[in-house]
Amino acid sequence: MDSARYFGKRGAGQRRDDMMKHVLTAVASITVLIIVLIIGFIGFNGIDVLGSVSIMEFLFGTEWKPSDGVYGAGGIIVGTVLVTLGAMVFAFPVGLAAAIYISEFASPRVRKKLKPICEVFAGIPSVVYGFFGLIVLLPMLIDIFPDHLMYGSSWLASSILLGIMALPTIISVSEDAIHSVPQSFREASLGMGATRWQTTYKVIVPAAISGISAAVTLGIGRAIGETMAVMMVSGNSPLIPDPLWNVFSLISTITGTLALEMPEVVVGSTHYSALFMLAFVLMMMVLLVNLIARMVINRTKRKFTGYDPKSTITYRLFGDSERIGSISKKWHSNKSRIIKCGCLALIFVGGWMGASLFFGDIQSLIIAAVATGMLAMLPRLMSNLDPNSRQEIAVCSLMINMVLVIGLLVAIIGYILVNGLPHISVEFLTQFPTDGGAGGGILPAIVGTLELIVGTSVIALPFGVLTGIYLAEYAKDTRLNRLIREAID
Repeated sequence: MDSARYFGKRGAGQRRDDMMKHVLTAVASITVLIIVLIIGFIGFNGIDVLGSVSIMEFLFGTEWKPSDGVYGAGGIIVGTVLVTLGAMVFAFPVGLAAAIYISEFASPRVRKKLKPICEVFAGIPSVVYGFFGLIVLLPMLIDIFPDHLMYGSSWLASSILLGIMALPTIISVSEDAIHSVPQSFREASLGMGATRWQTTYKVIVPAAISGISAAVTLGIGRAIGETMAVMMVSGNSPLIPDPLWNVFSLISTITGTLALEMPEVVVGSTHYSALFMLAFVLMMMVLLVNLIARMVINRTKRKFTGYDPKSTITYRLFGDSERIGSISKKWHSNKSRIIKCGCLALIFVGGWMGASLFFGDIQSLIIAAVATGMLAMLPRLMSNLDPNSRQEIAVCSLMINMVLVIGLLVAIIGYILVNGLPHISVEFLTQFPTDGGAGGGILPAIVGTLELIVGTSVIALPFGVLTGIYLAEYAKDTRLNRLIREAID
């Protein structure tokens, strides 16, 4: 009797578990459906523009003049890519260095303080950063480059501001990835006589590269999809910089163009369709970034867990395992030299581009060559130092970088608080605006913001939590589950 009751309860529990699994699968599948509907809606509304211009003219045309019926989005697309690349050139090395310091070299007490500070700054609205850029960053750049910037709005200003905005995300996610590397990795390296710095950059960072790649992906997503901040400091001019590396040029991005032109466009017009096609291009760019990040993550997993040569692209193209082995041996034997030469080439080109904005061609080449030569000699000079001295230099550099990051982020909030708090009063928070917004309070704006937050939470929390439970507890490596994960990414 007791046995029958036990198995009866177990069967009922199994039925409830199966029912919840089906419910969670349905909820998670809705995520894919929503993404498909969004892509379909944007694509359906954007396809009409191709009746007026060809796809090549739209993607590579350099003139965007909707009033004249000219829809060449090349300048806008290039502007989006350049601003994002500029932001990552600043944010990635600075953010990664800060994450390494917090995870590996800061004391537990300091880490508990630094990590929450960075996470708080990640939640600051973009319009606040944009306001800071408009009031502080642009005048500062004009003072530094008076001969190159008339108004301050430029590709340089946009990339700096977006880099600052992406910093908290890159720091937080990278630090989580580095900190989650098993302690046994550190103990094994230190036990073999390596210093903490050697352990960090030769063992810990490579082991955490998948999480660091995710951090970069999120940072790129933050930069490429940003609207308000870029719109306030870029100049919103759909031009391709001349030369392409002219960071002082006015620039425009896809999101800024959509935000400026969509409210005034006639629904159903060619201009309306062109804006939707721009949005579709932006979605494809984000998808491409996610795919590249996933390839990097998968490659890292194969590196640490082993991989099957027959799963590589080389095998599928040539079908020759011996050739794969030969190519692999040649690559690994020369990998360090190839990477070093590639980095030096990029440094030389970047130095020449930067110097050419201020000096003549010959002077720029000399400056780039000298800078590249000095950087090429740096590893050899560092190798003459003992490991402990190299560690001291590295830790001091990481600490200085961390101080600058925290100082920069605190300065933004400090400036806003110092200039804003004296003007806040009970009347300002509880009254309606008057004189067309020139006087009175901001009560409707506060109420509207709270309503938006509550409405978003009501919709997003159930779907997000239930989908997360499904992926964590029930999802297997099936095509549907891979599709759900890709849709979420």
